[in-house]
Amino acid sequence: MNEIERAPARIHVLLARESKMSIVLRRGPSWQTAVIGWNREDDSFTLGQWLNGKIYGYRSDISPNGEHWIYMASKHRKTRIIFTAMARVPYLKAMDFYEMKNAWNGGGLFYDNHTYWLNEYPGSQQYTEKRKTSPFHTIPTWPGYENEPGECPGIYFRRLERDSWVLTDNCTCPSECTSVFVKPVDEFWNLEKRFHGTSDRQTGRSPYYEEYSIIHRKTFMEISFQEWEWADVDSERIVWAEKGRIMTAQLCHSGLSGAKQLYDANPIVFKELTAPY
Repeated sequence: MNEIERAPARIHVLLARESKMSIVLRRGPSWQTAVIGWNREDDSFTLGQWLNGKIYGYRSDISPNGEHWIYMASKHRKTRIIFTAMARVPYLKAMDFYEMKNAWNGGGLFYDNHTYWLNEYPGSQQYTEKRKTSPFHTIPTWPGYENEPGECPGIYFRRLERDSWVLTDNCTCPSECTSVFVKPVDEFWNLEKRFHGTSDRQTGRSPYYEEYSIIHRKTFMEISFQEWEWADVDSERIVWAEKGRIMTAQLCHSGLSGAKQLYDANPIVFKELTAPY
């Protein structure tokens, strides 16, 4: 396959809620994932490490101060290894490492800068702790969802709600159908996220995927963006991922204004890198 025909990289982003640090997960080819640090203060990007495997972005999280992150991953050696790990941003080297029996549940969320939750069904003994070198504490359940661990929607929806997204339309089984979240951008515009479950899957899409629109609060004018695979609000600008690139724009009375590319993740290729800790 030549350069023109190559599919663009897939992107998922984790924004720290109390700092300008972010994690960009860049996937492609299918079993290679790069971790990239993004400082939204000056929109600089730093390549962290590559994984010969898959990182489950919907089951991952970044600490409020942007210094650490937790992720679930699957990689192949002679046999498939599935694990959840906690590391420093933007690297993969595990400070805490939990081997998993299978891909059910997994991942976690940061409660604060000192505590995180592991997504595990109570009593299932899903995890085997292999390494625990960080000073972080763990909590057994996510507040308000004591008996509700989950697959991608179950953990991702908790993260969205914590980070100021409002669930406006929830289907009876989020893993199978479409749920709608909204976040205000400014006094005039809302950003809408439509999270599609597996029964809505389209050709060329991941099992779960998202679609985005901006909606004017007064006129209800809606502008849809079919190419966006991730988007969020950063102060009063929109940031999004499209065809392997990180983009940004402001909003004006008629919609997006001054769209520009911040980073193109397509050209980077696998490279062995050592974490500096």
